[in-house]
Amino acid sequence: LRVLMTTQRIYPSSQKTLLALQDEVQRWDYRAAPVRYVDNQDQHPNSGEEIKTFLSGLLSFRLGDAEALQQASRTLAARAAARPQARLPRSLAHTLEALIAWQQGDAAAALDKLDQSAMNVTYYETLHSPFWRQDFNRYLRAEILLEQRRYEESLRWYTATVDGFFSNSFYLPISYLRRAEIHEALGDFAKAIEYKSKFIDLWQDCDAALRPVVQEVRKNRDRLLQEKAKEPADKSRQVEGKK
Repeated sequence: LRVLMTTQRIYPSSQKTLLALQDEVQRWDYRAAPVRYVDNQDQHPNSGEEIKTFLSGLLSFRLGDAEALQQASRTLAARAAARPQARLPRSLAHTLEALIAWQQGDAAAALDKLDQSAMNVTYYETLHSPFWRQDFNRYLRAEILLEQRRYEESLRWYTATVDGFFSNSFYLPISYLRRAEIHEALGDFAKAIEYKSKFIDLWQDCDAALRPVVQEVRKNRDRLLQEKAKEPADKSRQVEGKK
């Protein structure tokens, strides 16, 4: 979960912190300390090494280490090929391939790889693992679509990440913040203010390292409040009519 958190760019992570976490992942003995989630059972008994490689690849992406990311991707692809019936290794391999494509500026290829990463899962699996639930994949798709200014599609994916059947509050802060940014870009200041306020309320007692983020969002929210106060009444009605 700490690795997954670093992929959200609202969390400040220095290179030193990321490298220390990368070292921790590389030293992780999955057999001695498997991923245990909710009911304290190993939810990935045959895919521990693949998860370890995947997490290492995510950190390489965050560090901007394209060579290490590609090596992690090749390793996962080879493992997936060796176990063609295994769902998780194949999915994780395609997810890293999506990151590589995005890093190289090919958003269309990245989205295609995310399509390929989809897998059928059981209800039990979704309850017990963020990897089976594919939380990161939905978040990544939303980020790519936002970068492409495909606002309406991106908005749906940020919402689905936290509000649907596969909801995960782990992504709630970034979902609120991105939805605020999208509504602001669409000219709906009222919605932008609403989601900025939700983000501020959620993080009002955050750790000291995160307070500058909250302060910046609060400053932007207050700016929007001032701009909205200056709006003519007919402009407000026009915005309401776009909903």
